Amino acid sequence: MVESPDEAGTDEEVPSGEESDCDLATLYEQNLDRMYRHALMLLASHSDAEDAVHQVFSKLAGPDRATCSLESSGAYLHRAVRNECFRIMARRKRPWNRTVGNNTEPLLEAVPENAGLAMDEQRLTVEHALKQLPDEQREVIHLKIYEQMTFRQISESVDVSINTVASRYRYAIKRLQALLGEP
Repeated sequence: MVESPDEAGTDEEVPSGEESDCDLATLYEQNLDRMYRHALMLLASHSDAEDAVHQVFSKLAGPDRATCSLESSGAYLHRAVRNECFRIMARRKRPWNRTVGNNTEPLLEAVPENAGLAMDEQRLTVEHALKQLPDEQREVIHLKIYEQMTFRQISESVDVSINTVASRYRYAIKRLQALLGEP
């Protein structure tokens, strides 16, 4: 493994693939949507999420970039995007555990037009509830449900123990149930 400079958004090591170096354009194409959704769930701002993702990829394209394999770059990219999101939040002078409930930007994908008004109302209700969660819980919910990552993968991506990930998930689900009026 080759150690990555901090420009990549983390002090962690970048996976090195001597046998098959990845093309940055391919890495970008395959991961852009996932990384953007991750950043959006943390930042609750479309423009800030775009900035975070593009900042990470621009640093990866820099002269000091390390090589990586496409198979092992997922956790690294999630961590780099996450770190960049926290840098943006720090610049906003926003406490880590404050909710983003006052932000009106949508967090979830728009419902198709033919899905009907009820589905759009449900999406808005879920979105409002998600915004009430602390950043770390919202992030775990996003990675588990929307990105379908395992607790182990999430643990590696956010650099906390698997037990912490499971606890954040459990607390988030409990809070969402209370907010949505479910038993």
